[in-house]
Amino acid sequence: MTLARYTSNGSLDPSFGSGGIVDTARGFSATIEDMALQPDGKIVVVGGITDRIYREAHISLARYLPSGALDPAFGSDGIVKTDQADQSWGNSLTLQPDGKIIVAGMFGVARFRSDGTPDKTFGRQGVASSGTPELIALAVTVQPDGRIVTAGIRANGGSQGFALNRYYGASPSTIGAPGIVAFPRAAVIQGRVSDGRSGVRVQILRRGCYDLSTHAAATTTHQGGVWRVRVQPGSRTDYQAKIAEQTTAQVQVGVRPKVSLSKLRDGRYRASVRAGRPLVGRRVVLQRYVRGAWRSVRSIVLRRAAKRGPGALSSASFSVGASRNPRLRILYVREYPGSCYESAASRALRG
Repeated sequence: MTLARYTSNGSLDPSFGSGGIVDTARGFSATIEDMALQPDGKIVVVGGITDRIYREAHISLARYLPSGALDPAFGSDGIVKTDQADQSWGNSLTLQPDGKIIVAGMFGVARFRSDGTPDKTFGRQGVASSGTPELIALAVTVQPDGRIVTAGIRANGGSQGFALNRYYGASPSTIGAPGIVAFPRAAVIQGRVSDGRSGVRVQILRRGCYDLSTHAAATTTHQGGVWRVRVQPGSRTDYQAKIAEQTTAQVQVGVRPKVSLSKLRDGRYRASVRAGRPLVGRRVVLQRYVRGAWRSVRSIVLRRAAKRGPGALSSASFSVGASRNPRLRILYVREYPGSCYESAASRALRG
């Protein structure tokens, strides 16, 4: 990344960097696509960083002091590299009056606080999508009313054309939720509308794991503009609050399935996993407690599903080799970050 500053007569400014030029080496390659000048004279730039050849780029931000030195109060020693939107980079940026930084690109719009941390009150974890079909944003600005406008190119069938997107800049309500609940327990989604009025209708939008559609429920605000709703997610679920035409950032509730281990007869056991949907074909792990630690013995495939009680019960029976009073448990392991269910373990069982 290279910056240069010139005096009013067109010559390099010797008080900036080294002879008027600042070079910042990062990763395999780094680019600057846009920049903005803060009221205090600090310089904010946006672009992309590629760590290795043929690897995807990451959105990068940097902030420089008026002297050209990186600002240690911003990100990590003046640099922010984010994985919020993989395989992308920032094409344009602008500053809000409150100092927050708006970055636009193929991914949509991301907002950062003045210290370089993502503003998670905006969109989903700080990023608002570019819509469908996606808009490749090449420019961004903030209207006087706080709304954010991006301009760029949007694919339309086999051709491309100029297009605009507009985003709300402020959330109509706060929204909070527990990070993880154990199935089939309920969770409470709650918040407070920005104007603090009571009697305001609030829609709760939810989308479960692999859901193709969004479902809605409604409540109204109480004194002070506070609202709350009790939900029972069957799997990982995203929630948003919608007031009039504005929606809040998304919050996510993870679900931990209920795992159990029971002893049958003749050295046989049954592993069971209760969740919002059948988990037939998924694997669980049999563990044995040995010398103060749980050690994996074997994996077991869940082969049966039944509708008894809440959700679906998936199970498998198996044998355990002879051992003197073994201490056993079953472990359900999360498949990957963002999968439908979190890891969970059964209670220990004496063999």
